[in-house]
Amino acid sequence: MNGGDQRGQGQSYSGGPPLSEFNKVVPPGWRPGIPGYPIKLFFERLKLWYRVTDNAEAQLGVLVAGRLQGAPQKIALRLRLPRPVAAGGGYDIGDEALIRLSQEQLIDAATNTIVQEYIPSGLQFLCQALRAIYGLQDQDRTTVALDSFYEFKRGHLGLAEFAQEFDHRYESAEDEAGLQMNDTGKTYFFLRGSGLGDKIIEDIKLQMRGDMSRYQEIRTLVLKLARANDKDIKSSTFTADVIGKQGSKCPALLPNPSMRAANMGLLTNFFENGDGMLIVHDNGKRLLYRCLITESGHYILPTDNVKNNNNVDEKATRKASAFYDAVLHDAKQQWSDISAVYLAVDKAADCAPPSTRSTGWKQSLDAETMLRELEAFDTMLLEQETALQSIALSGSALLEQFAETCREARRASQLVAEVEQAAQDAEAVTQSEIQKARQALGLWMPEDLASEETCQHRK
Repeated sequence: MNGGDQRGQGQSYSGGPPLSEFNKVVPPGWRPGIPGYPIKLFFERLKLWYRVTDNAEAQLGVLVAGRLQGAPQKIALRLRLPRPVAAGGGYDIGDEALIRLSQEQLIDAATNTIVQEYIPSGLQFLCQALRAIYGLQDQDRTTVALDSFYEFKRGHLGLAEFAQEFDHRYESAEDEAGLQMNDTGKTYFFLRGSGLGDKIIEDIKLQMRGDMSRYQEIRTLVLKLARANDKDIKSSTFTADVIGKQGSKCPALLPNPSMRAANMGLLTNFFENGDGMLIVHDNGKRLLYRCLITESGHYILPTDNVKNNNNVDEKATRKASAFYDAVLHDAKQQWSDISAVYLAVDKAADCAPPSTRSTGWKQSLDAETMLRELEAFDTMLLEQETALQSIALSGSALLEQFAETCREARRASQLVAEVEQAAQDAEAVTQSEIQKARQALGLWMPEDLASEETCQHRK
């Protein structure tokens, strides 16, 4: 039977089962200094063994003493146990004390006085002796383990190292002091000691919908902050500690080694809302990333899709490239030891065709002049775009008006045709009626004068 896990189990010197293991015949053993196996745990396993063993009562003390090691075994071999009064008093020592059975308290019925105090068995007396000597040390370890867990703060550790150390200290408190804590409590102490800002902690709670019992998910989410790096940015971890904690007026410690390793540049307040521009030089290419400003005034780099820098628009790309080219141009005139990384980017821009250059042209002006020209160019483009939109709107209105006029003309033409047709129909009806009336009255018409003979006859 295994009374627990395998962490820190002491091996038996005699080649038997580990000290933390037992069966019906062999009791658990113990010696001081076994990690994760305090004397309190030994006594708990000893109680379990006592309930399942079939050994005789007088043999139990000897069996347990044989499983002790070091100083505890010496204590068992030198054990002194008082003899009963009926046996003549005195003490049993060593093995004779270990095989002793317990003696009940004796009371004189006539006088109602105690004749003999209760005498524990050899095994009970051995346990009392071990608890008296090592119990205080166990309590000291308990206090140390609890203090180590409850007072743990991240300090200058990274988030990944903090998470590992937090789990280790909790396991120590669990083993040494029997600490039992649910996931809600673990989440509270984990976030409290993480050193994260209140805003970040509130964001994490919001993502968990306020459910503090989701410890493993919260721990994973916090560890993602430690992996705010990407292969495109030389696997750098962008972290910074603020001297004096949140709200302090002391400066922040920039991650200079990481920035140097990736040949980075940071342009603060590059965007109108205060966002910055992170510039990375990689194999002759200039990569641009927008750093978002937080409420506390710090910059953060989004890492959900860092390979895609579409969040930096074309206008910002032109400005950053022109500014950087101008800075490099002026720097080459003052210093001759500029890093080849930056010169390689500049040469790549010179050799590339105009359609593939990062700026579209080689800048020879200073940064301020170039920025002014770019702003004027952008203003001109905006004005032209506005004018084109106005023309488009005007043309659209004229086309609509012309179409309406054509529709009205078609309707008028159709109406005129209908009127003319009605007039023609009416005239035809009138002529027909007149002809019928004249014929009925016997009137003649000039058309009847077909010949001279007809005229003479009628005269």
